[in-house]
This record gives sequence, C-alpha cells and structure tokens, in this order.
Amino acid sequence: MRSAKPKIKREIKYNEKQEVQTYKKPSQEEIDSIEIRMHLLNLATVVERHQSVWKTEKEENDGYLNPYYNMLLGRVKNLSHKVYDDTFKGKDEVGNDPWSKAIMVKTMTLCARAFGDPLPLSTDDRQQNLPRGFMGTLGAWASITKELSSNRLHYLLTKLNIQEEVLKILDCSARYMEMVYREITRNELLGGFRL
Repeated sequence: MRSAKPKIKREIKYNEKQEVQTYKKPSQEEIDSIEIRMHLLNLATVVERHQSVWKTEKEENDGYLNPYYNMLLGRVKNLSHKVYDDTFKGKDEVGNDPWSKAIMVKTMTLCARAFGDPLPLSTDDRQQNLPRGFMGTLGAWASITKELSSNRLHYLLTKLNIQEEVLKILDCSARYMEMVYREITRNELLGGFRL
C-alpha cells in the first residue's frame, strides 16, 4: 500500500523581475565590415577545399590542371589571406550580439555546400563525371565572389582601400571559372547556367 506524501505548500512569487540583456545595434558600416571579413575568410577556405579536390583528382585519377590555373587558385587564396591580415589585423573577434551572429549565418549558408568530410557529391558532379565536391566548392566560390562584387559593399571596399586587391581576386576567379565553363563542364547539362 502506498503512503501519502505530505503536502508542501508552494510559494508563489508575483512580479518577478528578470534582467533582459540589451545589445547596442552596430552601425551599417560595422555590419558590412564584419560581412567583408567573413567573405574573405570563407573565400580562402573554399578555394583551399577546391584545391584539395584537384589534389585528390591528380593523385587518384591522374587528373591534369594547367599550371597557370593552379597558380590562379593559389593567388586567390593568398590574396584573400593577405587582404584579411593587412586590413583586419587584431579584429578577429566577432561580437556575440544577434547582428553578428546573423551575418555569420548568412555568409556560411553561401558556402555550406563546400564543407563536409567527405565533400558532398552533387547531382552535377555525378552527371558530368566530376570529382566529389567539385561543383559544390565552385558554386560556393562563385556565390562569395558575387557578394564581394556587389554594389552594397563597394563603398566600404573603397573606404578601407582594398578595392584594388578585391578586384584582383575577382579577376583571377573569373578567369578560372571561365576555364572551367569552357573546358571541364558539359554545358548542355548545366541548362545554360554560367558561373
């Protein structure tokens, strides 16, 4: 037989006050600055992932990449690191406020298809007999360069005096992607889509 538990009188608290954490909204320039920083870091990482796709293709399937285009890959990665290090030295910490987190989520969604271990095999990779992760890293790269070249960020690139370096990054990226479109992908399967 069960024994009854003694009743405990509940204490009811009225109008309990809790502190609400407030955040000061950063200026639009600070928000765009964080976005440029994230794009530069993500671009260097995505290009490095794309280089690893080429490396495995060369080792496993005797793939070949013209040294000029291999140099373009390295130049984009190195320029991204250089611009980031020179411009944003000592600003590695991103705030813990909702605006900074939203920017990080936005920039990471652009390049999410370039991350994973192993790299994801997309339908384009399968249809065109490309190595695993080739089109994913290339698409993420194209998305990041599109964001960096947008008119919305142009004023801050000019103000930070990094417009010339970013234009070099965009030029090298465009040359590499033009080669991929011309020589590697089967364009009839892309449905007229150009990077």
